[in-house]
Amino acid sequence: MKQRNPLSQSFFQGNRKNLFMAVLGTTVLSVGILSVPQLMQILIDFLSGNRRYSMHQIILMAVAVLLMVSFSGLCTYYFRTKFSTKAVFQYRQMAYHYLSKKKVTEFYGQNTAVYLSALNTDLQKIKEDFLDQIPILSQIVICGIGAVLVMIRYNFFLAMMACLISLIPFFAALFSGRNMEKIEENLSKENAEYLAFLKDFAVGFTIIKSYKVEGIFSALHDKICQKVEARMEEREKCVEKINYFAAISGYITQFAILLLCAVVAYRSKSISVGTVLAFSRLINYIIDPMTELPGMLSKARTAYALSEQFWEKIGKGEQEEQQEQQQKSGEIVKDGYHQHTDTDSHEKALPIPSLQGDICFSRLSFSYIPEK
Repeated sequence: MKQRNPLSQSFFQGNRKNLFMAVLGTTVLSVGILSVPQLMQILIDFLSGNRRYSMHQIILMAVAVLLMVSFSGLCTYYFRTKFSTKAVFQYRQMAYHYLSKKKVTEFYGQNTAVYLSALNTDLQKIKEDFLDQIPILSQIVICGIGAVLVMIRYNFFLAMMACLISLIPFFAALFSGRNMEKIEENLSKENAEYLAFLKDFAVGFTIIKSYKVEGIFSALHDKICQKVEARMEEREKCVEKINYFAAISGYITQFAILLLCAVVAYRSKSISVGTVLAFSRLINYIIDPMTELPGMLSKARTAYALSEQFWEKIGKGEQEEQQEQQQKSGEIVKDGYHQHTDTDSHEKALPIPSLQGDICFSRLSFSYIPEK
């Protein structure tokens, strides 16, 4: 049975209150954001002569929106920042705990640059693409659902058409970012290799200078940097492709919705100018989830997978140790029957004789794996 990853669990241990308040802040902000187009619609209709609300009521609505935005800002300042920083701190604590328990042979069985990369570059990526995005994802989803509900209240037909047209940027973003997860994984591997080179360079700097092999290491450095640069360029191209298709499809969607609103307003006179302007703002909150969610979710999955990959490297010894303890617990399952072992009946270990004489190394040589 595969052991659960305690590294990913450490993000939320004793940290759920901060996460809840951060999500609550973004939820309240979403309500405030959705209130702005409606407030604009009411104000424009008021100036046009359709005075369903008094100016006093409009001012009170504006004050309520400001209070919601202020509350969200406080939640972001105190709780959202606390959640991500505490999650990173606990992750590092947990990772160090498991690293310190490893045997020497197990520790050096992995390239130590893997540990450095996981606790520095990869962890920063986990923070930015996974932890920091949790409240933002909730805000985007709530804004999208809320925008649809508000648009339905205005005009059901236009709301349904807006939802259908908004699928254009969704599929555009999904198509353009389908390789993003693999690209991020490859970039992480190249960064780990570069860190390994820097570590070897720092440790062996005296030897490099003594043997005057700076040129060899310079060539090796350039070769590794070229690999990292190629992966970074591949990632940047994918990001730009996603942004380009998202922008183009978003403009097409906005224009289509405004054109549809204009046709409905011209033919049936069933919606006001303020409603058309409200629709033009609300449609953005439907387009944003459609264009941003695929890329954000892909990045979040990739970042979360980094903690899983790191746990597979440092948790292997822990899992083997637990299996050994289970075997020594006194119960062995064999041929469908339970048999109990008596640990006290084992023969006592023989004493180790004292060592005498010298230890000689004869014909000892060292070598390196090519390109390592």
